[in-house]
Amino acid sequence: LREGHYYNIQWSSARTADVKLRFEYRQEKLGLAVQLMEMNYPKAKGSYRSEFSVIGDDYHQDGVVTAWRITLVENGSIVGVNQSFLW
Repeated sequence: LREGHYYNIQWSSARTADVKLRFEYRQEKLGLAVQLMEMNYPKAKGSYRSEFSVIGDDYHQDGVVTAWRITLVENGSIVGVNQSFLW
């Protein structure tokens, strides 16, 4: 049940803001379909470490993660993006 992919993201906010961390990914058996996970941090300020995981049934049924993108949204505006080479 724990076999799969884990993604640890370290990020920070210099000022108090409503922050959304968005993890988009594609899996081997789903082709170009994009899956989405989000975490909300109301009134975030300082350093954070967030974890996303694709494990269990999602991993075994749909396959390995082939590409991913992390987006940091602050008060509705995109302030940071990081992505895999294949994205």
